[in-house]
Amino acid sequence: MNEKKNVKKRFDEALETFVDFIKEDKNIITAVLFGSLIEGNVWEKSDVDIFLISNDEKVPYRFYWLDQDDLNFQVSVYSRNNFKRQFERSLTGSWFQHMINTSKILFSKDETISEYIQQAQSPGKRDVELQILTIVAMVIGDLEKAEKFLIMKNDVAQSYLFIVRLLDRLAQIEVLLNGEVPKREVLEQAMKYKSELFDTIFTSVILETTNKVKMEDIIRLIRTYLEERTESIFSIIIDYFREEQEVRSITDITTHLNKMMQSSWWEVATLAYCQWLHQYGYLERFAQPARLTSKSFIQVNEIAYTYTGGDE
Repeated sequence: MNEKKNVKKRFDEALETFVDFIKEDKNIITAVLFGSLIEGNVWEKSDVDIFLISNDEKVPYRFYWLDQDDLNFQVSVYSRNNFKRQFERSLTGSWFQHMINTSKILFSKDETISEYIQQAQSPGKRDVELQILTIVAMVIGDLEKAEKFLIMKNDVAQSYLFIVRLLDRLAQIEVLLNGEVPKREVLEQAMKYKSELFDTIFTSVILETTNKVKMEDIIRLIRTYLEERTESIFSIIIDYFREEQEVRSITDITTHLNKMMQSSWWEVATLAYCQWLHQYGYLERFAQPARLTSKSFIQVNEIAYTYTGGDE
């Protein structure tokens, strides 16, 4: 225990020295810590993760490995404008946004930057809904791949690899639904709320032999978890259909989401959302005529949906 405290003290002192030193650089306006040192989970081979924001706009981004008291400091330097662009464009659930959400401001000479970071760490209801919606698309994708390898190829090992890949994202959903910001050790956070679920999916599998029957149970458990939370997880999509009250194509839905998110990421994910809601009785599927170009004479059948369920 004393050795662990000594290691932590060494890192804290090195960080303090580094921060005091770079404060003297008038071009560095903000310093932010992220990573394991925030939680104190460091050992002798850990790195210190920092990003700095500068008022030098000539170089938008630089990356350095720096030495401080024989410790490795991983330092990213963003120009002020580049940081703001990255912040505004970063996809909900992306690494950049995760970095911001779990960070700690060491110092800032710019109140606007501080407000940006604090805003990200206290997201509003709609921001949380968008974040969950982004994450669940990847969870569904990996869950279906796990099912495919188990059913089509009888490959338990490959099937479980996809379960492992979705595990952190599933934990992020649980943490967000409980009003917390996901941290690096998000599985540990989620265990506070759903220990039985994550123990069955992860801990017991790691410690015991996995077989096809157990994999079928895990997939069924994850599907049940998502199904029971469909109203919360897919609230943005459901609200859209409730308001529209008519058939909407995938293009219509994607356009709506792109406007909300200022992103074109949704083009692939939208069908996954609608298929899930169709499967569980919220939407009905149609084929809607569409032209591939503005000059096309022939029509193709675009997938479309209308709201059918969930309301009493």
